[in-house]
Order: sequence, then C-alpha cells, then structure tokens
Amino acid sequence: MFAKLFKYEAKEMGWQLLLYLVVGLVVVFASGLLSLTNQSFLATTGTTIGVLVAIIIPFLVFIMGSKYYYQTTYGQRGYFTNTLPASGGTVLGAKSLWLFIAVLLSICWSCLALGWVIFTQMAGAAGPELSFGDKFVATWEAIGQLLQSTPAYFIVTMIVVLLLVAAQFVLWVVCFSALANRFGFAYLSTNKAVTISAILIYGVYEAVLALFIFLVPATLSITGSTSSPQMQLVYGAIFSQSNEGAGVFIPLGMLAIIPLLICGYWFAHNSLSRHLSLR
Repeated sequence: MFAKLFKYEAKEMGWQLLLYLVVGLVVVFASGLLSLTNQSFLATTGTTIGVLVAIIIPFLVFIMGSKYYYQTTYGQRGYFTNTLPASGGTVLGAKSLWLFIAVLLSICWSCLALGWVIFTQMAGAAGPELSFGDKFVATWEAIGQLLQSTPAYFIVTMIVVLLLVAAQFVLWVVCFSALANRFGFAYLSTNKAVTISAILIYGVYEAVLALFIFLVPATLSITGSTSSPQMQLVYGAIFSQSNEGAGVFIPLGMLAIIPLLICGYWFAHNSLSRHLSLR
C-alpha cells in the first residue's frame, strides 16, 4: 500500500512539478545568456529575471505541495485518502516522502539556477572585450574550477543542510495541517484555520530553536580562510558574510532541529491516525 500511495502522489503532482522546473530552467538559462551580452540593459535585465525566477519557482512548489497535502489529507479531496485500507503511518509516510522529494528537487534546482545566473553575470562583467562564445566558455570554466576547489567536507555539509531544510518544510506542512484539522471551525473556514495553525507552528518551532541556540553557545567551524574568489563568492552567498579571518561557524544549538523534527512528525502521525480512525 505504501508503494501504491507513493506512486499515486508522484503521478498526481509530478507533472506539475516537472512543468515548473522545465519552464523555469528555460527562462533562467536564457536570462544567463542575456547576462553575457555586451549591452548593459540586457545584462541587467537577464540577471534580474534569472534571480527572480530562481527564487519564485521553489515558492510555487512549496505552495503547491502545502495545498495538495492538506486538501488530499484533511480537506475536500481527502475522501480517497480516508477510504484507503492503510494506517496513519503509511499514509503520512508516503505523502511526506513525496513532499520531501519535491521540495528537495526545487531547492537543488534553485541553487543551480542561482549559480548559473551569478557566474554568467560575473563572466559578462569581467571581460567586456570577449566575444559571446568566449564568455560562455569562461562561465563553464569558472563553474568547473569551483567544483574542483570545493573541499569534500563542505560538500557534505551542504548536502546535510539541504536535507534538513527540506525536512523542516515537510515538518511544518504536516504539523500545521494536523493542527488546523483540530480547530472546530476548520470545515467552515479552512483558509483561516490553516493560516493560524501555520503561524503558530512556525512561531513555536523558531522559539524552541532559538532557545537551544542560546543555551548551547558552542559553535562548529566548517570553513577556513581561502584565497579562492569562487569559494569566497559561494560562502558569502550562502552565509551572507565574508569568509575572511577564522572562517564561518555554525551554532551547535542548531542540532535541536533533529529532536524538533522527531517530535513534530510524531504529532502529525498521531493526529492523522486519530483522523483516519474516525472515518
């Protein structure tokens, strides 16, 4: 039943997700090519469009995934889910796994799109005397140099961060959906119930995480100083700070994300099981 339900989820949302990513990819790639032109207006326009699309597409996927999960689990489209001969853990596992994959793909796509826009903008600004083809080649060479010079521990760290970011979003969706369904006015005012529960869950999550970071002042250094401009660019874009000096540090209190994910998933599982038992 888990495999069948997961296949149904992928089939239901997969084409829409693919459409978003493919259309966004075409627009971002074209905007990057505009950044390689010698005309400042076209280059600026291309960079702006590329950045906006790279940011908007993940948000569209987030909104699509959130609405689909609530509607097919607790909302008007939940009849199919409520009549399945499956436990709450099976339903929640299949739905949250597909949502996790969709979010992870959109985040990875956004990172690659932003990287393409940044490097094409850099290549276009660094060599105005170069031809369009030479700038295109220089962009790919810069990306290749960055990948070669990136240390393995940094790649592992970024993979872990991406996984945790996607997991946090899934946790947020399944938790505020479960909470919204417990409100007595949920069936009369679904949007109001979902909005209130989403704000409450987000506030509790951030408050607990901030408390743990305050109580655990120790930090973990994940980068050291480097002379590579490509690496400094990536560090600055990700952490919004310079990589000069001792390096970039991550608070160990962030490890509180793991028990928060466990507790939130337990709450969602318990709520969904209770909901299905009343079908």
